Amino acid sequence: MKINRKTLSLIIASLCGTSASALVGQEYDPSTQAASSGRIGDTAMSTSDPRVGSISSSDDVVPFSEDTLHPVSFHSPEINVPGSTGSSASCGDYQSVACNPCGTTSVCDYSSGLTSSGCGWIETEALLWWGKGLTGTPTILRGTSPTTLPSIPIAGGEDNPLGTNMFAGMRVTAGKWLDNDKNYGVMGRVFGLLSDGGTTTVAAATPGNPNSTGIGYFDTFIAPPGPAVYFTNIAFPGFGANTGTISVSNDLDLIAADTSVRTLLIGDSKGRVDLLGGYTFLRLDSGYGLTSSVTNGNTGDGTADGTVSTVTDSFRTKNTFHGGHLGLMNELSCGRFTFSMTGKVAMGNMNQTSIITGSRRIVTPNVGTSTSNFGFFAQPGNIGTITRDRFAFVPEASAKMKYQLGRGQFGLGYTLLVLPNVAMAADQINLNVDPIVGTTTPARFSTDTFFLHGLDLGYTLKF
Repeated sequence: MKINRKTLSLIIASLCGTSASALVGQEYDPSTQAASSGRIGDTAMSTSDPRVGSISSSDDVVPFSEDTLHPVSFHSPEINVPGSTGSSASCGDYQSVACNPCGTTSVCDYSSGLTSSGCGWIETEALLWWGKGLTGTPTILRGTSPTTLPSIPIAGGEDNPLGTNMFAGMRVTAGKWLDNDKNYGVMGRVFGLLSDGGTTTVAAATPGNPNSTGIGYFDTFIAPPGPAVYFTNIAFPGFGANTGTISVSNDLDLIAADTSVRTLLIGDSKGRVDLLGGYTFLRLDSGYGLTSSVTNGNTGDGTADGTVSTVTDSFRTKNTFHGGHLGLMNELSCGRFTFSMTGKVAMGNMNQTSIITGSRRIVTPNVGTSTSNFGFFAQPGNIGTITRDRFAFVPEASAKMKYQLGRGQFGLGYTLLVLPNVAMAADQINLNVDPIVGTTTPARFSTDTFFLHGLDLGYTLKF
C-alpha cells in the first residue's frame, strides 16, 4: 500500500497532537478545529490560532518537520506573527520556545498570550533518605540476672549500629534558560536533612527489673587490655543492687546548596545531554551523647547508699565543604513522561572540627555535690576542640521519572550522595579506657566514608 505525503502527515499529526497543515504547510479553513491528541503536556501550536494567522504554502516559512531541528540545538522555525515587520519573524523575537514532550519540533508557546512560557522552572521535593549506620559507638549491654555481668548487646556497636533510621528533609531547585533555543541556562538548589536529635533511654535497671546493665569498653589498666563493663548494676550477694538508666542521643544535620551553568552538549526534540559546572557548599554536622545515671544500692562497698553518679560524654563534629563541581545531566521525553539522570562530582576544601566534652556529677546524701569536667570516654587527655582542612571530593548521582500535568510535573526519584573521608562523631570515640588514671591518648581525627540515599517526591512548575 502506497502512502502519500498528505496521508503520512495526518498520521504524524494524530500522534503528536499537531495540525496536519502545520506539518505540510498547506492552506486550510481557519474555522476548522485543529487536530489534537489532547495530551496535556503538548505545546505544539495549531496554525488555526487567530493570534498567529494562517500559514500557507505561499508563505516564506520553514516547514514544521523533524528535519528543521539542528542535531545539537532546539532551534525553532519561523512563523508569521501579527504586527511583525516583514513577512516572517523568529519565535525568539516575540516568544520563548517551550519544550514539546511529544517529540515534535519546538515552537513558540502562545497558550498564555504573548508572555514568556517554558523558560523557567521551580521544583520542590520531599526527601526520605537513609544514612550509613554508625558502628563505632559504645555497646550497651544487658544481662539475664542481677548477679551476672551483662553480655547481651542491645544498642550501639557492630551488632546494633545507630543512625539507620529515616531522615526527612526538603530540596528546592530553580532554573531558567538564557536563550530561546535552550542551549544555555542557570540553575540552583538548596536542600537539607534534619534529625530529631532526641535522647533515648536504651537500658534501665530498677527494683522491678533488676537485671544487670552496663556500657562496654576495653580496659587498658589490665595487661593485655580486655573487654570490661562500666556502671553495671550487678548485685553482690548480701549487698543489694545498683539501679539507674543509660541514655543515648544521636543526631545528624545536613544542609547543602549549589549553583550550576547548564550547557547543551547534544540533543534533539526528544532528549538532550547537558554539561553542568558550578559551585557547591555542604555542611554535615553529627553528634553523639551518652549519659549514665546510677544510684548506689550495694551496702558496704565504700560508697554511701543512695549516692547518685551521673556521667555524660558528648562528641560532636562539623564538616564544611566549599568547592566546584562538574557533571552531566540527561533528559528523555515521550508524551507526558520525562526521565532524567544526573551525575556530578564536587572537588574542594573540607574543613573538619571535632568537639569533645564531658561532665561528672556525684550527689552524696548528707555530704553534698561534686562535679568534674570530664566523663568516661571524654577524658582529660582528649577533651577539647581540634580542627583541620583537607582536600575532598563529593560524588552525587540521581535518577528521576516525571509525569506532566498541565504546566506542572509530579516526580519520583532516587538520590545517592557519597561523602568520603568525613569526620563523624561516633568515630571520634576511643573505646580504650583506663578507669583508674583515665585516658591520656590525645584527641585525633578518625574519618570514614559516609553516604546518604533515598527517595525524592516532588512537583515541578514551569513558567
